[in-house]
Amino acid sequence: MGETAVPWPQEIRIAMAMVGGSSLAVWMGGVATETSALLHASRTPDESNGYRKLLDLLHASVRLDVLTGTSAGGINAACLGLAEAYRSTPAILRDTWFSAGSLENLIRDPGETQPRSVLNGDKVLLGGLVQAMHDITGSGVVPTEPPDVTVLLTGTMLDGETTQYDDALGNRVRDTEHRMLFRFDGPLWNNQVHGPLALAARSSASFPGAFELSRMPIGPEAADRLHPDMTDYTELVRSHWLADGGVLVNKPLRPALREIFERSSSTDVRRLLLYVVPTVDGEAKPMACDPADPPMLGTALAKVASTIMSQTISVELEELSRHNSSVTRTRDTRVALASLGLRGGQLVDDRVHRAYLDRRVALDAADLVRAVTRRYELSDEDSGWAAGNSALLQDIAADGLRRGIPDTVPGDSVPVGEMVRYRTSTLEDAVATGIQLINAGFRMGPDLEQATQLNEARAKMHAARRSAAREARLSGWVARHEPPSPGTTMPDWIGQLAGEWADLGASDAVRDAWPELTGALRSAAPVLQALSGKENRWSADAADTVTTLLDWFGLDNADVADGFVMARFLLLHMATRGLLAEAPAVDQRVDLVQMSADSRTLLDLARPRGRDKLTGTQANNFGAFYKASWRANDWMWGRIDAAGWLTQCLLDPKRLRVLRDIVGPEEFREQVRTTFREIGWEPPSPADNGMPADLPGLLAQLGDELAFLGLDANLSPVDFGKEVPTSLPVTSMVLAKSRQLAIAREELPVLAHQAEADAKEGNGKASESFRKLMVSRPLDQEPKKAADQPENSGHQDAAQRAFQACQVSAERFEGELGSTLLTKTIVKAGAAGLNAASTATRVPKTLQPLVKFAQLSSRSSWWVTQGATRLGRPWNLLAAAITAIAGFVLSGEGGSVLQWLGLPVAGGALVFLVVSLLTLRRTWRMVLTVLGVLVVAALLFAAFLPPIAQPLFGWLGTVVDGWRRGQAPLWWLAVVALLLLPAVWTPLSGLGRRGREKRRSRADSPRSSPR
Repeated sequence: MGETAVPWPQEIRIAMAMVGGSSLAVWMGGVATETSALLHASRTPDESNGYRKLLDLLHASVRLDVLTGTSAGGINAACLGLAEAYRSTPAILRDTWFSAGSLENLIRDPGETQPRSVLNGDKVLLGGLVQAMHDITGSGVVPTEPPDVTVLLTGTMLDGETTQYDDALGNRVRDTEHRMLFRFDGPLWNNQVHGPLALAARSSASFPGAFELSRMPIGPEAADRLHPDMTDYTELVRSHWLADGGVLVNKPLRPALREIFERSSSTDVRRLLLYVVPTVDGEAKPMACDPADPPMLGTALAKVASTIMSQTISVELEELSRHNSSVTRTRDTRVALASLGLRGGQLVDDRVHRAYLDRRVALDAADLVRAVTRRYELSDEDSGWAAGNSALLQDIAADGLRRGIPDTVPGDSVPVGEMVRYRTSTLEDAVATGIQLINAGFRMGPDLEQATQLNEARAKMHAARRSAAREARLSGWVARHEPPSPGTTMPDWIGQLAGEWADLGASDAVRDAWPELTGALRSAAPVLQALSGKENRWSADAADTVTTLLDWFGLDNADVADGFVMARFLLLHMATRGLLAEAPAVDQRVDLVQMSADSRTLLDLARPRGRDKLTGTQANNFGAFYKASWRANDWMWGRIDAAGWLTQCLLDPKRLRVLRDIVGPEEFREQVRTTFREIGWEPPSPADNGMPADLPGLLAQLGDELAFLGLDANLSPVDFGKEVPTSLPVTSMVLAKSRQLAIAREELPVLAHQAEADAKEGNGKASESFRKLMVSRPLDQEPKKAADQPENSGHQDAAQRAFQACQVSAERFEGELGSTLLTKTIVKAGAAGLNAASTATRVPKTLQPLVKFAQLSSRSSWWVTQGATRLGRPWNLLAAAITAIAGFVLSGEGGSVLQWLGLPVAGGALVFLVVSLLTLRRTWRMVLTVLGVLVVAALLFAAFLPPIAQPLFGWLGTVVDGWRRGQAPLWWLAVVALLLLPAVWTPLSGLGRRGREKRRSRADSPRSSPR
């Protein structure tokens, strides 16, 4: 076989579903960027990275066509989809997260009068997303054809839209649907999509309580600059306030599955659904069921809330399993029915024909009634629209949809004009049957010329399917349809819509598509006959499928008429749909792959879990918003983890086995060795920072994985093994390492820069050694291996050494206690939260003074904190201590006016002093300075502090008396000066500091050379 067969190309079609996770969106942004790098390598033949080399070895290409996202995942799904539509990259998101993702920027101004939330969604997040999306398209290419990329983002409607059903007794059952989907595909990508896509992403990420609700306008009259008309991107009929999409759909697998089931391809396809989830849910922890120690109310409520938020995907996984089983069952049923027909059996009688007519319109009829009732939101008072129950309406819709379909069993030959009456669903099933034949042909080992002819036939079949497809979905078509004329009843309106929808499926495009389909199948028939007629060691089942179906269609005879072939297509379609309870939406398997941060990398085997890598898992998944270096860390790990998972997805053992058998075992083994070495082959070694006891096991597993390719862990030839592994995890780790090193060289300098900036206000001890290493030994972007370094020596690359030294991922909030950044963040978040809470609802008049006082206190605390964190220096500490004591003195010794003035002065000074003390570095010098400040302040005001004045400074009595009577004006001048000192010293010190910085910058800048 290796002497004649040549590998045929394979398309790896990717769909991605990204979950919510607040600041874990940064990690998912790294995943999206690395996925974009793989897609770029696939469509760039002269690319030289590891992805491109693997694709060349596998004779494969990669496409991304479906993205679903919710909450934080919705932002990344939107940006990756936009980047793919414009052949760009979402890498610009990294800088967007550095700026717009900062808590300092996201938290609202505590002085805002009517805050709707703690974090600013529209001004900061939405504005940042709009700019990022303009940057993404600005570095890409405007598509000339509608891109084959679909992005689906979830949202949650606060008020919902009503759908009506009937129970078994005919009683009306109302259901309010709060879930909704934004849809971006086809020509919409060319229609100034930045604003609508940014609003959809922002709406999906409107975390309740943190961000304000998002306004989604339907209709131009409700739109504005930041909130464009979203009519074209949803199936909703009116404007809504939206909350986070993750409230009801936090794991958007089902929208992805439904979209995947409707996709087609023009080549040999391997369909993957990548389920992107930063952290994997652990096993359920059992609660002790002890009647003597039942859960208390707080524990019970917390568990209930956690249960509500913990959404399961078991239903989606079962749906995926059912789909794959249905695909297999439908394919087998086709062949069995064709075999029965060849033996003289009648495939379609009157009973099967009636079942076919009912089943083919049942789903569309239910969808049509649901879409109409949702649009018009029927009510009890609207008697004109409530004339019939849903069962009656569905019967009317079914009758309208069946209108035009022949009501007799087809004969031995059917003209193309008659085939048009069966509309698009029959054509689509015929295309699926043709694709089944093509796929069976590929399983029989075609040579290059035969594979080319089969792929050409497949492309023609899909082209026929696309040209005949309706341009709109049923629900979207109903939502945009002109409203009924006055006086039209509900049954009449349903019947009219059903007839119009049926007519759209019986178009001239369907008439033209049937000859294209039969012509494509005729062109492939000789190749299929040749492959099935020879001795075949590849797949006896595939040979039987080809022989049976070709005989059924009569294509073993070149003179068979098209009418006969189309009649056989129609009979097989009717029998399959009439006998199967539920046929699959598309004849294509889908394999699920979970991508998470719980993965190993040879850059550092000591960090295998998400909790060891990510900072964003802290503070209920809001942690990465705290520091820019934390976001840079999570972004880098997102790319690192994605590189490992994507490499493992490419290395499909089944594909490698097929290529081995096609090319020939020995020849393909050499191709594998050459490719792996060019990518960079370094088996696990002590330099990878793993446990010494684990190293032998990794090497042994690596050898077991490669045995079916005739290789060992060092790529030395061995006997070919018989067992083909399910996956190649260790092999993928080894091959991904070179790509991960390139990522580290690119991201580590950025991370070091952000860590250096964060160290000025945060705790920088954990990253100190890493920052020093990056300064002393900058990384080369393209390092060269030393000439004397042997192959697989276990030598540690400089980037790997720096990567292991970078322990930003180990930083935690506990280590930030007392830092300037954490103090500012806590005080500002508390002030903004209290400010938002005070306006969250109407406060009773009796409590309004208390609320106003709380607002004023929190705002004042934030303003004082700002000054304290910026000016926490010894002289300012002295001024704060003196002011605090002076305020207490005035409040206790002065008149009524001075007493009222003294309390706020003392309070503000104390906040200033406490914040300054909390944000000082813990050194003996600072401790002694603070103690000195307090001692000096105590001495200055000892006369007014009896606990100190009487036992220690009794001689001050006469001075104090005279002072109180105003006999020592200089003393009062000193007190006033001390009270004014912070107000004077603060701006003067700021101006002085700016002047010194300007002089320093002029001194450091190089002098311009004369022209």
